[in-house]
Amino acid sequence: MKVKINLKFILTLASIGEVVSGATRVWQPRDKDVELETEMLLSSMVFLGNDRVEAISKIQSNDYNRATALVDCI
Repeated sequence: MKVKINLKFILTLASIGEVVSGATRVWQPRDKDVELETEMLLSSMVFLGNDRVEAISKIQSNDYNRATALVDCI
């Protein structure tokens, strides 16, 4: 028996990058990586029960906000 639940799942990513200056290495914030965020969202949706093709369609659709696309998970 499958039980349908409503779920709000918020995914955030803070990207950092290594900056090398001579012998010094420093980690600094870098620009947002939208491709990586999208891949993380897709993986999460599939893990939570969405069909991969349907999840891709939801992410690409203008009808779904990326942060709330997981509400339809089963």
